[in-house]
Amino acid sequence: MRTLIALAGALFLPFLVIGAQTGKTAADKSQSVINLENAWNQAEVRHDGDALKLLLAATFTYTDYDGSFMERDEWLKRVQGESKDYREMANVAQTARAYGDVVVVTGIYVEKLKIKGKNVDRRVRFTDTGFSKTAIGNVSRVSPR
Repeated sequence: MRTLIALAGALFLPFLVIGAQTGKTAADKSQSVINLENAWNQAEVRHDGDALKLLLAATFTYTDYDGSFMERDEWLKRVQGESKDYREMANVAQTARAYGDVVVVTGIYVEKLKIKGKNVDRRVRFTDTGFSKTAIGNVSRVSPR
């Protein structure tokens, strides 16, 4: 009898796990992507390309404030090779909205850094599209005028 109960439990456990994952609320999905956003900032500050590669989908695209467009590997090379010395980089306002498994995050981040020996402080608006189960897939950043 115990064997039958254990077998039944083993057969139904995967369905319970799948059901629990698909039962994530919109707030849970949104929070997952916001956590990715915050991890991204920390990895970028450290110029940690390996961490960023884990966070960003292979199909990641980046549109910068000046309209330049980069795919993931090109953007990672830029981040790893940049001579930016970050003092701080943090999201100061962000809103995430889930649409099924897709989450759109809009917000503002502040970066305080040194570029070529000169202190630069910026507030930047951003829109990121991510997936609650995977990595961030697309980014557009717009610097306020």
